[in-house]
Amino acid sequence: DKVDLNTQSNICFVEGINGEQLPTSTAFKNFLTWYELEIAADSGEREYIDATEGGARIKGTTIMPLREVIEKYCIQPVPHLSQIVPEGEFDAEKYRRAYEELEKLNQVFDNIRAEANRQILRLDKLENKIVKNKGNLSPTDLEKIYKVLNKAKKLEDLILYNDIARTLFQAPLMMAAAQVRMLGNEINTQNTIKNLKIQKKMVASVIVGCYSVQNSLLQIIKGMKNEELIGHKEEEGRENDDELGAKSYAGNLGNCQ
Repeated sequence: DKVDLNTQSNICFVEGINGEQLPTSTAFKNFLTWYELEIAADSGEREYIDATEGGARIKGTTIMPLREVIEKYCIQPVPHLSQIVPEGEFDAEKYRRAYEELEKLNQVFDNIRAEANRQILRLDKLENKIVKNKGNLSPTDLEKIYKVLNKAKKLEDLILYNDIARTLFQAPLMMAAAQVRMLGNEINTQNTIKNLKIQKKMVASVIVGCYSVQNSLLQIIKGMKNEELIGHKEEEGRENDDELGAKSYAGNLGNCQ
């Protein structure tokens, strides 16, 4: 959608990688400033490469096409993790705790996905029953829509409460927040419908992300559970062998008498 730069107070300009002036929001300008400050604070010899091939110039970075970066730097084979991390003695207690933490994490994403599903159903209902085929929304319609939009706070709280979920979903959350801020403070039909679509896209990305994470978690949990069962069986086998050996030894002693 086109944005009227003359009427948007939160629009500013930044220098592009080719020297051109690019419009952006104050929120994204703050991200750019943060990146530049972090790079400037690094007094080491690390080189920062901007291989995005477009967008704003990030001070302190070397601009380079992605293909050139790959050909120049991605040339050495990556060793397997098992070759880097030394093999340690198996710790059954740590294994059990790790298994339990993974199950808890899976439940966290299960709760997030369930709430996201509920919210997207609410948004679908709004689109089909209130927004669809209406030129202008009445004050009552607007009130109903914003009441549902505000219910996304529960989903946001579930995400922000967990460090891993917050890291995973902060990009779509911040993107949605920035897009909503760019709409301005005026409550009208056009802004409300755009707000609804922005939130629906954000919630859909959360659902997809949860499915992807849970699929990986469940595979790991299943593998750990199988390994744990094998470990128990091997331990039971050793105990049975020891018991049989003890009985045999006792029997031999009896025969000697």
